Amino acid sequence: MWMLPMQKIEFVTVNQMYKLSQLRNRPLLSDYTAEFWNGYLQNFARYDRVFNRLYRNFYYFNQEANSTAELVQPEFTEDVYSLLLMNHKKYSELYRIHVVDDNTYSIIDNYDVTETREGETARTITDSYGQKIQSMLGSNDLTDVYGQKVDSLQETKGLTDVYGQKVTSGEAVTGSQNNTAVDKVAPYDSENFANENRNETSLGQRSDTSTTTENTYTDTHNTTTSSSNTRGSYTDTHNTDIDNTVTQSAHEDTHEHEGSDSYTLRRKGNIGVQTQTEVMDKHANFWKGFNFYKIIFDDICKELLLIDKGYIA
Repeated sequence: MWMLPMQKIEFVTVNQMYKLSQLRNRPLLSDYTAEFWNGYLQNFARYDRVFNRLYRNFYYFNQEANSTAELVQPEFTEDVYSLLLMNHKKYSELYRIHVVDDNTYSIIDNYDVTETREGETARTITDSYGQKIQSMLGSNDLTDVYGQKVDSLQETKGLTDVYGQKVTSGEAVTGSQNNTAVDKVAPYDSENFANENRNETSLGQRSDTSTTTENTYTDTHNTTTSSSNTRGSYTDTHNTDIDNTVTQSAHEDTHEHEGSDSYTLRRKGNIGVQTQTEVMDKHANFWKGFNFYKIIFDDICKELLLIDKGYIA
């Protein structure tokens, strides 16, 4: 029986779609609008060049055999748009790590908390003076008699304490362990026990690491302080050349004071559960494996591309 010769099925590759997007000066990986995607849109020619270098021999899986780049590339680009839309939250959170501020991200500290306090003060002071009499008892003897004096103070403070985010990390290390369990059994007519089973378990050293984050919060409260000071009547006798008598009536003197106070306190450093070298080592290991746009490129490849193996029909 006569058979037709085998023919290779051709698929449009990433390299072909890349060249077409270059000619059109359009992004190969879609014009999706998001903060995390702005870097790509501003430099899509260079990012597309990297994507093509990584996956040039792959092809878009959802295409007809022996199709053309003009038909396949728009469908691929639209599916990339949908993938970014479906994973918007995931990529937005990863982008926050990608753009973390170097001035706030320390590579040697594991404790950083900021406390801010603002307040207003209102103070009312009342001085009560009793009657005062000055009289001459002789040529040079003067006696001053002072009545009771009462000083009262009431102070009100409106305070707002603002606490920054607090991050506490810790590590607990448990050494190796050897656990042995022995089961014993006795015959039904005896009270003497004998070993039946013996189980031994060896556990190696383990390290448990935990991180606790306390969010920023504000505490607003008022504080009122009242105080009173009473001084009893007293007599002051001294010598003077004045030859008269002066009487001053009892009176009160009230005055008010208003003001405000504020301060910001920041505590940062290493709380001792890890050395600074250990903190830097974790920093280095994390950033060795973190590449924001490479993560997205790999997701596109995993979801939308297949490797060209030269299928035959």
